[in-house]
Amino acid sequence: MKTMAIISEYNPFHNGHAHQINQHRTACGVDCVIAVMSGNFVQRGAPAICDKWTRAEMALLGGADLVLELPTVYALGSAERFAHGAVSLIDSLFDVDYLSFGSECGDISMLQKAAEILAQDSFQDKISTEMKNGSSYPAARLELLCQKLGEEFRSIIKEPNNLLAIEYLKSLILLKSNITPITVKRSIAHHVSTISEGFSSASHIRDCIERKEDVCTLIPEKTFEILSSVIKDGLAPVSAQGLDSIITYLLRSKTAEELRELPDMTEGLEYRFIDAARKHTTVSGIAEAVKSKRYTRTRIDRTMMHLLLGIKKSDLLLSPQYFRVLAANRAGTAFLRKQKENPLPVITKTADAKLESADAKRMFAIDCIATDLYSMLYPKQENNCSGLDFLKTPIIIK
Repeated sequence: MKTMAIISEYNPFHNGHAHQINQHRTACGVDCVIAVMSGNFVQRGAPAICDKWTRAEMALLGGADLVLELPTVYALGSAERFAHGAVSLIDSLFDVDYLSFGSECGDISMLQKAAEILAQDSFQDKISTEMKNGSSYPAARLELLCQKLGEEFRSIIKEPNNLLAIEYLKSLILLKSNITPITVKRSIAHHVSTISEGFSSASHIRDCIERKEDVCTLIPEKTFEILSSVIKDGLAPVSAQGLDSIITYLLRSKTAEELRELPDMTEGLEYRFIDAARKHTTVSGIAEAVKSKRYTRTRIDRTMMHLLLGIKKSDLLLSPQYFRVLAANRAGTAFLRKQKENPLPVITKTADAKLESADAKRMFAIDCIATDLYSMLYPKQENNCSGLDFLKTPIIIK
């Protein structure tokens, strides 16, 4: 059985995702496709447009065989932490042959060159030096990589999916993994609002959904049916607007010392948050007040989600503790049987989960908190239900 893993958010699952699965499944003769998917909160620092079980079902019906949840502590990390957490989880699985990902350049050799440089301790030391001189991490990384690889790499390195791809490759290097990386060229940029042959970016699709525009040509038929159903039931679309009061309250009630325990809260950034929360009452207003050339909007949004979920700096150091199953078909369940001897537990029925270490309990507790808070954001408040992680079971399609 040849197995391929994909690191994903599927926010929502669309035609480009289906294309990636089908192209690499055929090209590599893959028998099982594993999607390691963000849960209810995603890497840009926002709640997903619909819940993790709904998106897992979309993925299963769109070509995946098994959907595992990417723990929240990884899903809400910077590109580097997001990638390393996800790749570490995949590398902990037995018998994964390929790691598939999209990139704007579609050239694995070019991406590999950058990854090999980034994986060097000496290069990371140079980035740290530049940051001490006032540069942000992304800016320092970009300039130093261009010095090494040439100016022609600048446009490649600046593209977000290329950067994620480089981080995936770097993590494979650092883990000394035997997994083979493969990439598919993205035909639509992540931020583009145009449509090309039925392909569009997830951000554009989300915008269309928010505006109640038709997206049936941009997502697979089964995805459209599922999405239409959850929207009708008041379970989507979910947005961060419902967090305005609670985020404002948390920032107004926390001390600077308490805020410094959050990831990426450095260089006095906590005081910018405190000041912004005194003057603004919305997540968007606070974020716009805090962001700067040095602190990107995405970083600010992630920090507010860390505050919401109680994620601390120490939580980002947690290694993979378990495999949480969200959905599976016959090929997926066959792959899971191969994990019986894996030292990490496979969680299917949450109530029966046997998590012995403090780290595992902590990681899982954050995932459960994320679900409970996410349910508060459903458009129809009668759907607001605590403990969904213990009430819902994986979606199994036989």
